[in-house]
Parts: sequence; structure tokens; C-alpha cells
Amino acid sequence: MRPDRIILGEIRGVEVLDMLQAMNTGNEGSMCTIHANSAGDALRRLAMLAGLAGFSGAEQTLKEMIASAIDMVVHIGRRPDGSRRITQIVELVGVQDSHYSLHELFSFDDQKGSFINASRQLQCVKFRQRADGAMPGPG
Repeated sequence: MRPDRIILGEIRGVEVLDMLQAMNTGNEGSMCTIHANSAGDALRRLAMLAGLAGFSGAEQTLKEMIASAIDMVVHIGRRPDGSRRITQIVELVGVQDSHYSLHELFSFDDQKGSFINASRQLQCVKFRQRADGAMPGPG
């Protein structure tokens, strides 16, 4: 079986390794959820869960595997009134000096009640091509 998409609910255990492996073997458009305080924390939590699940490679290899599998992180946060809202959209560009290289594209400003465009150009070629209309979307 070769699915076009893989959608997994919350990752919180050994399934993290299967998900990363599937994302790194051509299943574009895959998505999952993970609990974290920020987009960067979500990536660090993925690495921690992979370690707890028995990943035995080098930490740098794991970070590069995560960076290769994930293009975007959409963070949803809880607001003071208890509601949830998208608070941050970041693009994961890669790993530099053992740290994830993130480009914030949008963030929510509670004071203004609206999103702030970080005015950054997408780094991922496939997203830039789709934004420019040069490449059709999936399906």
C-alpha cells in the first residue's frame, strides 16, 4: 500500500519513529499533532520522543531527519480566555550549528487581534513554486 497522505493524531510515543520514517520516504502532505509550548518546542519534543522510543543514532542525524521530514509547523496556543487559536506558523528550513533553522512566516498579535506577516519569502522550493503558480498542488 502506498498512501498519498498520512494523517496521525497526537504523537506521544513510539509512533514518532514510524511517522518520521514515513514522512522521509515520499509521503508528502503528511501531518500529525504534538503538544508543545511553541513551534520550536514541538521539534525538540519530537526529538526527545524519538530518543525515548529507542532511536539509537546520533542527535545530529535525528535533527536532520526531523528537518527533512517537516516543512511547516503550525502552533496553536491557548488564550487567556481558554480558547485556542493559531499563534505561529513557521517554516523549518534545516539544521544549522545543531539548532533548527526556523523562519517565522506569521504570528498572532493579541494586542491587535490579527496576524502579523513576517514578510519572509518561503525557503522551501516546492512551496515557492506553488505560491508562484508554477507547480500544481497535489491531487
